[in-house]
Amino acid sequence: MGVIWRLLRLGLGVLLLSQAAVILVAEYHKTHYRLGNHLPPSDAPAIVLGAGHLADGTPDIPGRMRTRLGVRLVLTDRAGFAVFSGGIAETTDDLVIGEAMLAFAIKRGLPPEGGLVEGGSQSTQENLAYSMDLLRERGFDTPPILVTDYVHMARARLLAAYLGIEVAGIAVVPRNPHWKNTLPALYLARENAAWWHNLMRIAVETALRLAGYSDAERAQLFDRVPDLNI
Repeated sequence: MGVIWRLLRLGLGVLLLSQAAVILVAEYHKTHYRLGNHLPPSDAPAIVLGAGHLADGTPDIPGRMRTRLGVRLVLTDRAGFAVFSGGIAETTDDLVIGEAMLAFAIKRGLPPEGGLVEGGSQSTQENLAYSMDLLRERGFDTPPILVTDYVHMARARLLAAYLGIEVAGIAVVPRNPHWKNTLPALYLARENAAWWHNLMRIAVETALRLAGYSDAERAQLFDRVPDLNI
């Protein structure tokens, strides 16, 4: 019983430390990538990473903040256009997050020709990979601007680096009254879980690659494992 208790305490300590790291890294990104103010004028495409949705089919708070920043970058000539990335929502059969974000962006002043939809992804890694596939299909090879909120930014940049995608990182500063002075506890806890999920997946994928498994064989193995869609 004593060993089990010590292991539980150790596990709890590791989780608390990782949660503290998520908070510190989030604050760093909020300070250094605030609203993309550091970015010069550019024709580079902006990849706006999707989040969730509300009951009326519009983007949720993180999704709205990310979308607003994507619109701001295009309208201030810091991005040539925006790719709104997000597939079918988990709670519906037909609501595509990327389409909901583009519709919201147009209402915020984005010209219809200023946005594209990537509607097949179900996780941050797929957001990045599928958006890059879309851009390459259209002949774009300029490093894109990555648009997300400051809590999500560090993990998104890690996954971009893992995929070999060069990006210029920016973070959304929360504007909702509930987010101004405090970080949302549930969102931070979810992000902590997402870090562990992604790090373990990267470790397993790397081990399989070193063991000689092909891309197709690795994909087949992961198809059998439920994804957390984060």
